[in-house]
Amino acid sequence: MSACRMGHLLGAWLLSATILGGVRECAAARIEAVRGKAYTLTRQHGPWMIMVASFHTTAADGQTDEGKSPLEAANELVYELRTKGIPAYTYEIEPESELLQTVDRLGQPVRRRNLRRVKSLCVLAGNYPSFEDDVAQKTLAWVKKYDPQCLKEGVTFKPTPGRPLPLSGAFLCMNPLLSPEEVAARRVDPFVRQLNAGVRYSLAENPGEYTLLVAHFGGKSYTQLKNQPTLLEFLKDNDLDEAARQANDLAAALRQDLDPQPESPFRNLEAYVWHDLSESIVTVGSFRGPDDPAIQRYLQMFTGSVDPVTGQIQSRYLALGGPNQPSRVWPFIPVPQLIPVPKVR
Repeated sequence: MSACRMGHLLGAWLLSATILGGVRECAAARIEAVRGKAYTLTRQHGPWMIMVASFHTTAADGQTDEGKSPLEAANELVYELRTKGIPAYTYEIEPESELLQTVDRLGQPVRRRNLRRVKSLCVLAGNYPSFEDDVAQKTLAWVKKYDPQCLKEGVTFKPTPGRPLPLSGAFLCMNPLLSPEEVAARRVDPFVRQLNAGVRYSLAENPGEYTLLVAHFGGKSYTQLKNQPTLLEFLKDNDLDEAARQANDLAAALRQDLDPQPESPFRNLEAYVWHDLSESIVTVGSFRGPDDPAIQRYLQMFTGSVDPVTGQIQSRYLALGGPNQPSRVWPFIPVPQLIPVPKVR
């Protein structure tokens, strides 16, 4: 088998990063790290990330015949970074074939398509809202100085004065699966981040890629203008504040066994809250993707029932207290919606 050479992808991407510092041990406890499990980049990651490294073979035919394969090296690096509290993923790049000028056996010029395709396996890390994110910048600095144990053997790396360590060439980039327009659309408003900072059961702490929206509570919108009150002052006497309280209370009620009715399914559930500048929402579940089979369980639980007479969907609701005189009642939306989990770290 042929040695795997490590390089760094420079190209049409730019910018992002990860964690570290005094919170590294705490973060590591929240990032899944299972040896041998594949962590593949998706459109839900990012939108800003660190391009940590890329791996490709040195063999002329693109095949590995010595040392680790690009996939093995990339997966091992992903696992090691995850044990350090950094969410890392693999991403495969396969260059397009090229037309080459050559000659046939009679010496006549011909153009042939180059079918040799050397794949590169990249490792990207972090899920950050912007290039300027402080955590992203600090993590990038840490990554550049990190010397992974998994790259000590089975790979070829030639240090240079400008790149003394295998990861010294790391840089910030957009998620390569997203367009610049999509990346811009995913940027979390600073005020929204402030609203969700320190919130109990915050959707930002959801470990999945998707979650199911089951309830929302509306409020007035907010636009920051010159000489206007700050966001927190605006919320003091605004129905957004009440909307946030309703959402927080519903999430707490769904997470705890507070319903005295034994037939109610709305108990001990994985519920989250998220506040923005116009409403507060409550979601349930953490799912790997749109096809996660666990979604169906929650859909059956929260989707409204159809009125046999009118054909309209009647919303389900959670009521606390006695059946005749409930102390609190929260309605759910008739048709739950699958939404991506916001990435604010």
